[in-house]
Amino acid sequence: MDPQTRSVVQSLKLPVPNATASSIRADRGERILVTFETNETAYLGLLSQKDHTWKTFTLPRPADIALAGRNNLGVIAGQGRVSFINLETGEIDTQGEQATAGRILDGSVGDGGRKAVIVMSGQPGVLLVDFERKEIYPPGQIEGAAGVGVSEDGRLAYINSSTTRQVRVLDLRTVGLSLLQGEFFGSPGISTFSSAVSGLLGVYVNEDENINRVIGYSVSGRRAFEMGSEVNVLPFPRG
Repeated sequence: MDPQTRSVVQSLKLPVPNATASSIRADRGERILVTFETNETAYLGLLSQKDHTWKTFTLPRPADIALAGRNNLGVIAGQGRVSFINLETGEIDTQGEQATAGRILDGSVGDGGRKAVIVMSGQPGVLLVDFERKEIYPPGQIEGAAGVGVSEDGRLAYINSSTTRQVRVLDLRTVGLSLLQGEFFGSPGISTFSSAVSGLLGVYVNEDENINRVIGYSVSGRRAFEMGSEVNVLPFPRG
């Protein structure tokens, strides 16, 4: 889609018939990483943003998310594991694998492609991926971790919680984790960082009252956006 004109430029089919996609993530404006699967097989597709051609790898198990770091090294998460993957050959490195807890909820790349953060529903809530050292480990424990947004300079990862409504900031260079003052007025899920508003925008869903909103938290002001600033969205938002 063209975000300026809000028009559809082109509709693309997945490279495998009868497949269903589970996630889509951009890699620095060069390509798109798409995880998808059929009833029999799981795949990772790399979609060129230059000419819309596909490069497809078969995966040993379904992946909930795929992220790209530096030097053609990526990471895939799903089915209880997080693994590094060579985005040139499709080879998976099982030596650095780490277990995940619960469902994969969100993920984002920062620090110039050197680090990534993966959010999961089970404790400890987050995993830090170090692409240079090829290490995956929890930087700390975040109760109810639900979404992550990385600052424009790529250094800070802001992680929100669906249970405490608080925001924690993870310095991707020092791996220091700290709690910010203030909180969302609702319990947000998946989120993203917006430099235009210097804050986090999170998806808020209340199924009992049929409320679906995008709500905000000001990183610079250390407080929730004012009531009335939330944005209505269609039912069942996922990302």
